[in-house]
Amino acid sequence: MDIHTLAERLDLDEASCRDLLELFVRESRKDLKRLRAALAAADCGGVAEAAHSLRGAAGNLDLKEIMLLADKMESGARSGSLEKSAGLIRQLTVSLDNLAGEIAS
Repeated sequence: MDIHTLAERLDLDEASCRDLLELFVRESRKDLKRLRAALAAADCGGVAEAAHSLRGAAGNLDLKEIMLLADKMESGARSGSLEKSAGLIRQLTVSLDNLAGEIAS
């Protein structure tokens, strides 16, 4: 990810963009925790709600990969299927870890 380009697209300076991305990562980790708990309880509504939150926040920041993964999870949960959710949570975790690493560098 090019933070400079993202900052321009969001009409922010780079420091503010990094701060916003750090906040996104922190809050997204909370959403992942909610996703894991809802998945463990086989709670389709809870999975859909947490995935929706994550999808919306990622979309606002133009973080397409995270947005698409969360969208797949939300869609599956809304249709009553959690079968792909565990794999999607793993992918989301990797994407968030990668984003955190890019922010830190």
